[in-house]
Amino acid sequence: MERFRKLYAKFIPILFLFSIVGLVWRRQNTVVTDIPKAFEGILLALFLLVVVHLIISKFKDPIVQYAKIFFFPYGIITVVLLLCAIGGNVVSVYRFPSWIDNAREVVFEYIRIIFVFLFFFITAYFVSEYKKVASWILGILAVSPLVLFLAYLPSWQDFLVFKGRLIGFEGDPNYLAVTIGLGILISLAAWFFSEKNLKWLGLLGFFLYTLLFVWANSRGASVALGGTFLILMAAYLFMRGFSLPHVGKVALTLCIGVIALALGFLIIPRASQFQVFERNMSPFSSYATLRKIALSQSSNDKVAFNEVLTSGLTFNDRFVETIRGNIWKAGTVMFLDFPLGLGPASFKWNPVGGLGRAHNTYLEIGITAGWIGFLVWLALLIIIFLRCYEASRSNDMLALALSACFVYLLLNMFFLDMFTFRWLWLIMGTIVGYDLFRRKYGHDPEGQHHSPHV
Repeated sequence: MERFRKLYAKFIPILFLFSIVGLVWRRQNTVVTDIPKAFEGILLALFLLVVVHLIISKFKDPIVQYAKIFFFPYGIITVVLLLCAIGGNVVSVYRFPSWIDNAREVVFEYIRIIFVFLFFFITAYFVSEYKKVASWILGILAVSPLVLFLAYLPSWQDFLVFKGRLIGFEGDPNYLAVTIGLGILISLAAWFFSEKNLKWLGLLGFFLYTLLFVWANSRGASVALGGTFLILMAAYLFMRGFSLPHVGKVALTLCIGVIALALGFLIIPRASQFQVFERNMSPFSSYATLRKIALSQSSNDKVAFNEVLTSGLTFNDRFVETIRGNIWKAGTVMFLDFPLGLGPASFKWNPVGGLGRAHNTYLEIGITAGWIGFLVWLALLIIIFLRCYEASRSNDMLALALSACFVYLLLNMFFLDMFTFRWLWLIMGTIVGYDLFRRKYGHDPEGQHHSPHV
């Protein structure tokens, strides 16, 4: 039995980290599809292994001692969210008979929800029980965008680039930008708060990933990253002091960021350059101006230019209000009109604004799970934010990196539907698990007071 315990303690965290690596090598907007992916299988195997371990140990594992304090509240929250979503589907059954035509999509949406909940708890368990798992998770997130540099090779661009935007492995450029942004923030946390040589790797990662971020060309992710970047720099100055070296470090970071943005724009293909200009300047430029630029650069093989020339869109100074803004307005009205929600995948039979999803996680939660589900979701985010704040006060680089990633995801939720975005639940689970680890071992992030698994 003792031999089994030792083998288990070595094997199972490696298997968990392997599943995270596997998650990198699939669509960045990771969802359950008709064909089960390796990630789902490994996650289920991990869950079963943990259950078997707890049964064999007769629930004497240290994690059980803390379950009532930490995991039990999160379990209640996730169950309530799931019940609220089911209640919303009941409303749809009575109000929208056409929902039955999308029953299959509803089932898959519930599978996605259950998987992210399971992912959250499994992550929290491994981070709280095994030394360095939290560091490895952030390390995997930090290095995962490196493979995207293959897009600079012409032979890979048909696979990694679509209509001038970097999409990753058949993914969505907006969600890909969120993933790259996580790498940028983890690199910045290492640069600002690490006292070791890791800070220079952090600075290099910040420069390299900013190049990729430009190509992903996501306005919402850009706003979220810019806001988090400013918060992180302010936190650095307040925690380390407004001395000349610290202010100089912030100024150097800003200069490198500007250089990386400019270089990132210059080295991407011409069609991608125009796509960046079109998406970012369209709120401020007239359609005639964009069309004139497109005509001067157009050719048969430049999809981005031809798309502008043939589209019926009218770009003007009210672009955001007339498109994304109106979707949010319609989503707000729908949220207020259906206090019990409409259940998962309701955009299939009652699309927001007649277009589709709300493009806002907070509204999407309210539309799916109703007012109660919305409040429960906010409660979950507030609890995890408080965990971040408490851990960050210790000047712990790992805690600060997790906090920056979480704030970044909170801001991105204003622009994207991220409820089943697995990086979100990975970060939240890591925060909960790391907080539990610190509490168990006397706020000792290095794990000097070892658990039986460390």
